[in-house]
Amino acid sequence: MKIFDAHAHIGYDVSFDVEASEGDLLSVYAEHGIYGALIQPFIPRPYIDDTRAVHDRIFAFTQAHPGKFFGMISLNPHLYPQTVRDECARCVRDLGFKGVKIATTAYGVSPSGADGLRIFEIAAELGIAVMVHTGGGNFGAPSLLEKPARLFPETPVVIAHGGGEDGVAECIRLAKAHENVYVEPSWINLLSMEKFAREIGADKIMYSSDMPQNTPAQLAIFNAVFKTPEEREKVFAKTAAKAFSFNL
Repeated sequence: MKIFDAHAHIGYDVSFDVEASEGDLLSVYAEHGIYGALIQPFIPRPYIDDTRAVHDRIFAFTQAHPGKFFGMISLNPHLYPQTVRDECARCVRDLGFKGVKIATTAYGVSPSGADGLRIFEIAAELGIAVMVHTGGGNFGAPSLLEKPARLFPETPVVIAHGGGEDGVAECIRLAKAHENVYVEPSWINLLSMEKFAREIGADKIMYSSDMPQNTPAQLAIFNAVFKTPEEREKVFAKTAAKAFSFNL
């Protein structure tokens, strides 16, 4: 059984002062039997050249490990609209990226506001999924995904961090109400993960770590909650492969 990490980062994050390198990921994944991952940038300096540079770095990493690692766009939605559109198109058409992330808290953007909805519009045009950071209230409230999930029913919407502990119930409601909504529950505790498993099932849930250091804890929680081979095949690879349209 392959284990795929649907939420990993490369680079230095200027908002939260954390960093992860290619070597950090490869080392942890080798130790814990992780087959591959969907890689997105940490938050770079607020300039498009810095964003392009980390996207190119991710592309080089995916090229070095074909079929195991795939890229995900992450950029400031408040950049000029054409700049956002051009970089998303470049990443998908030239670099083969599989999705785009809205880092709501880091960039101070509402996924249901004008700049947030533009990301969904671009994703729909490019045929890719949208992952959205949730948790922490304000722009991280899962309820803000109601509008884009309804307006873009053909676009997979992945709720990163499962809404945070305070947003678990709303996250479950959204996943039940919208066929295109999936849950990426990194940092969620075991009891909340049991709620996700019971209420929405393995077809809607994907394994994720967010940080290399979180890998052992996430694996332990997923293995404790999802018992059958069928469930584990889904949460560890098949759900993410469906949402982000890739093959392992």
